[in-house]
Amino acid sequence: MAENNHGKKVVESFTIRETDEVVRAGDCVAIRPSMDDDEENLSLARVEKLETCCECRGVAAQVRWYYQPWQTKPGSRTFHGKKELHLSDRIDTRSAYTFEAKCVVHTLKEYSKLSKARIEDFFCRLEYKVDSATFMPDQLSVYCICEMPYNPDIPMISCPGCKERLLIFLFKL
Repeated sequence: MAENNHGKKVVESFTIRETDEVVRAGDCVAIRPSMDDDEENLSLARVEKLETCCECRGVAAQVRWYYQPWQTKPGSRTFHGKKELHLSDRIDTRSAYTFEAKCVVHTLKEYSKLSKARIEDFFCRLEYKVDSATFMPDQLSVYCICEMPYNPDIPMISCPGCKERLLIFLFKL
């Protein structure tokens, strides 16, 4: 355990009691809502740092929240997949004891190669800036037939010549 400048000690890992899953910085987790949250659903976040917590006498986690497309100001679009998330710039501290389970957030390319997505599999292709309600990157590649960004839930037609999806222009978000 390394000590930081606030007297708290950095913790290498935390084990979720209910699942025996070991969580480290960089892992993604499903988190129970706190009493202050409006939502009753689990939220997903990436663990940025784990450290001792004097107030709760346990382990606190600095987390960076994922937003589902419908949770953003622009809302859901037809090209958003069912398991799509946007990594936000919103960072909070939560008790590690609110972790329900680990999840896996893939890139879109990795997710598209999965033979079958498990319940804990998600994908992220955009970052969401909460205050300005903007995305990075601010445009996505568009494919040849439908002229919309790729949605892994909808089968895409590939080019009969090269068997690859053809990019024709960019879609401005």
